Amino acid sequence: MNKYLVFVFLMSASFNFAQAATTPAESSTRAMAVKENKSLDEKSYKKAIQASESQQANVSSFLKLQDPTPELRDRPWLYTFAFKIQSLQPLGTGTVGDLAFALDSYGTGLMPSLEFGFLINAIDGQKLSWASGLAAQAGYMVQKTDLVTPTGYQYKDTRLTTTLVSALWNNRFKPSFAPNLSFLLNPEIGFVNYTQTNTESSLANFNQQNNFWGVGLGAEYFFTHKWAVLAQYNYREANAKNLETSDLQKNNLEIGTQVAW
Repeated sequence: MNKYLVFVFLMSASFNFAQAATTPAESSTRAMAVKENKSLDEKSYKKAIQASESQQANVSSFLKLQDPTPELRDRPWLYTFAFKIQSLQPLGTGTVGDLAFALDSYGTGLMPSLEFGFLINAIDGQKLSWASGLAAQAGYMVQKTDLVTPTGYQYKDTRLTTTLVSALWNNRFKPSFAPNLSFLLNPEIGFVNYTQTNTESSLANFNQQNNFWGVGLGAEYFFTHKWAVLAQYNYREANAKNLETSDLQKNNLEIGTQVAW
């Protein structure tokens, strides 16, 4: 019995000694280690949350880029912008008081023009599609020459400025067998204005205009979904019954490029 009590006493003393051997410094180090591990776990968790949020933001931005706004998806029309060049010869007569100047003396020039409008898909058939819309066109050309009056007087360095402004009813017919090709039919109304100026004398200066109607027939070819080149024959009639007024060339060729979006 005494031996048993002595054994229990020794075991209890050993346990108390082991507890006493753990210093406060060791306890503090252990607590700091636990706290540091907890801090690292919290940082890792926050980084994982931030990475997930960043990934969601990138996916959202990508979807926005791939999915256009409803306005662009469902818009029933296309805007069109074209740059064209046509050969044009002034015709008729420009008058200043008793003087008359033949406008065809300036010869044929190249007139650049800009056109802006819109197109709406009117018919989208299996064999033929038709798009129709309106456009405004403006062209400008400057020519120089030396004019001689019937009395023999010469006006050197005389300049003629031609301005052409018109409204067009554009029609595009696209066959199914050639999806990149469209045939053009464009009725047109507008006016042409001639302004003549001379650097030496104002006696040759005049400004006059005449209205006209016309129609254009041609074709355009789309190299991409938005960009095309075109060629068109124009017939115009200025109704210049009186020879003593400005006129407009009836037949000419026009080429250019067009962007649709």
